[in-house]
Amino acid sequence: MLPSTITVLGMKFEIQYSDLTNEKLNGDSNIDDKIIRINSTLSEQAQKDTLFHECIHMAIGVAGLDNLITGKVEEALVRCIEHAFCDWVTIP
Repeated sequence: MLPSTITVLGMKFEIQYSDLTNEKLNGDSNIDDKIIRINSTLSEQAQKDTLFHECIHMAIGVAGLDNLITGKVEEALVRCIEHAFCDWVTIP
C-alpha cells in the first residue's frame, strides 16, 4: 500500500490518489496546499516513481529554490535528480 502522507524537509504533505487521465498527468503537487496528487490509474511502480518525482519538486519548493528557477529549469533539474537516484530510493 502506498503512503497517504509524506514528510519532505520537515513539511508534511497529503498524498491523494485519483484518476488524472483527463488532465493528462502522472501527478502534480501544490506546496501552498501541501498536497501531492498521483494518478491512480498508473501501475504501483509508476505511482511510486511519480511520488518520488513530486517529492523532489516539493523539496525544491520547501527550500525556496522554486523562486530562483523557471518551471522548465525546475522540471529538468527534477528529472535529473529522479533518474540519478531512482534506483536508490525505496518508497514503501
